[in-house]
Amino acid sequence: PQGSGKTLLRQALVASTNKQSVQSVVVSARGASDAASVLGQVAQALGMTQAQAQVPELLSQVVQLALTGQEVYLLVDDAEQLDESALQALLELAAGTPEGRPHVFLFGEPSLIAGLEELSADLERFHVIELAPYSEEETREYLEQRLEGAGRGIEVFTSEQIVDIHENSDGWPGAINQVARDTLIEAMIASRTTAKRPSM
Repeated sequence: PQGSGKTLLRQALVASTNKQSVQSVVVSARGASDAASVLGQVAQALGMTQAQAQVPELLSQVVQLALTGQEVYLLVDDAEQLDESALQALLELAAGTPEGRPHVFLFGEPSLIAGLEELSADLERFHVIELAPYSEEETREYLEQRLEGAGRGIEVFTSEQIVDIHENSDGWPGAINQVARDTLIEAMIASRTTAKRPSM
């Protein structure tokens, strides 16, 4: 679902690949959902012309890169917005040729699966990996990582607040961000109100 960490996962996948042996091509389906738009983005990222933005030409480029020891990872964000022509083109790219193929990763909402099933006609052309919400411990680790990136530590939250954040977000990263932000704002407002009270 929305806010489940799909983009986070895509960023982590790109960050964890060896840049010498993997060329990551990130495409967004937002506002570019048909085959021509998607293949155009891929061609551009691979240094090709728009005229070469066709499945055979792209596969040929992937094979050329494979000969130099480079694999191509094609990562599509907001993939539930892809139309049938784009899904078909991506399935053809993923099938590749005997000489080589790109690894295609689609990051999308569950509605994407029906479109892929329709085009696959009982052939095993894709694998679904469902994201699961974080456990309470994973929520704590995620908050720790986010706070560290902001130059703070997990001690800005009490243990009770972390439990509340986990329960109110159902363990989904997008919701964790929102609930944690709201919790910090509430605490800040409460401390300001206390500070303004005149002491006797």
